[in-house]
Amino acid sequence: MDDARFEFDSSFMRPGARTEIALLRQLLKGHPDSPISIFAHTDPTGDDVYNKKLSGRRARAIFALLTRAPEIWEELFSQPMMGDNWGTRSIQIALEALGFSPGPIDNQMGELTRSAVRLFQSSPRGAGLTVDGDPGPATREKLFRAYMDFLCQADDSGETLQLKKEDFLGKGIDVDGKADYQGCGEFNPVLVFSTEEDKEFHKPEAREQRNTENLPNRRVTIFVFAKAERVDVIQWPCPRWNEGPAGCEKRFFSNGQQRRNPQQSRRLYENTQDTFACRFYDRLANTSPCEGTGKLAVFRLRLCGPEQEPIKQAPLRIVQGSSSVPGTADDEGFITVVAKKTPDKVRIEWTTPDRSNEQIFPFAHEVFVAPPDDATDEGAEGALQRLHNVGYVHQVGLREKVLAFQLDFGRNPTGDFKDIKAELKQWHDGGAKPAVTKPAADGTEGG
Repeated sequence: MDDARFEFDSSFMRPGARTEIALLRQLLKGHPDSPISIFAHTDPTGDDVYNKKLSGRRARAIFALLTRAPEIWEELFSQPMMGDNWGTRSIQIALEALGFSPGPIDNQMGELTRSAVRLFQSSPRGAGLTVDGDPGPATREKLFRAYMDFLCQADDSGETLQLKKEDFLGKGIDVDGKADYQGCGEFNPVLVFSTEEDKEFHKPEAREQRNTENLPNRRVTIFVFAKAERVDVIQWPCPRWNEGPAGCEKRFFSNGQQRRNPQQSRRLYENTQDTFACRFYDRLANTSPCEGTGKLAVFRLRLCGPEQEPIKQAPLRIVQGSSSVPGTADDEGFITVVAKKTPDKVRIEWTTPDRSNEQIFPFAHEVFVAPPDDATDEGAEGALQRLHNVGYVHQVGLREKVLAFQLDFGRNPTGDFKDIKAELKQWHDGGAKPAVTKPAADGTEGG
């Protein structure tokens, strides 16, 4: 979730945050019982202490949203921190989103806003409230809860997202959410300007451009962990959301300050992997598709036969090197894999739902995770990977795999990859299986 979903210099969320909450809802639906942890970040503008606190307040606000804890929002509302002052503007935004127009969103408690408050107080959502137009604590509690429901509910269905404290990595053990949510401040930027750019952006006239360029750094990331993942909250290295930056600095790389500050060239984490100061966060993020380094690939399990029905909710595990991660295919048989390198060879092992009580996975297939445009030239490693992924496993070389493909589908058996490149890419990337042509150009028949 990027900075645009929050009020400027604030931890109050705008209605547009529904988009990312909907994505999170779908992600967690496909990964039930997988614990999560929230990490909030700011850009390098300002000082470490303030940015650490602001990012912590944003992480806490999202935790409160997902667990429906309006009392936490009330705390953030009633205890402002410099620019992070929710004020009347937050009341107006919530009323507007819920259909009670407060007039201009101007942070002023005018008559139009008071009238909108009265309408809310007299509505079913405000049941039991005194209808006086005063958005006091009792009214804010109901208004914040209704706005939370709005942010977490889908437009086209009754689906909503509401989590329990136990759904987080720290299981809600710590009253201040240690391991459940934390603010990283400006310590882990995904983009670092060059020294020359940084010098120019310090000029007053470049402020707007600097803020725009810095947008990728102002973000909140939620990591989803494996089902069995457990942590000792006491040993969790990240300081609490309301603690200073000293605890973060203890986890820095030896060259952490250099990593997060400008150098000769502009650097992107996804390219250089050297912009995060915190070695602990770097370890979590370096396989994350959200931070730009992991490569996502999607596979689908289907039953054999003419209909090729998807295997819904199939228990499975994904084996990458020495790690083995359990999971479940979604309602359409899809599995998402994150490559730890490019290309990455992974083994998917699965069974059918009716055999889910067994501890064995009778079916398995090795696949390559590779970028979609890698199979460009004859002899390219990507060409071998694509043919391998669609079933041409046993043939030794590229020419042999191409010939097998051409014979299977009645193509002229040239053994030249460029002759099958287009239709293979379409099939491999989820398109229709190539049609069998009989006889092939040289009189042989397709299999």
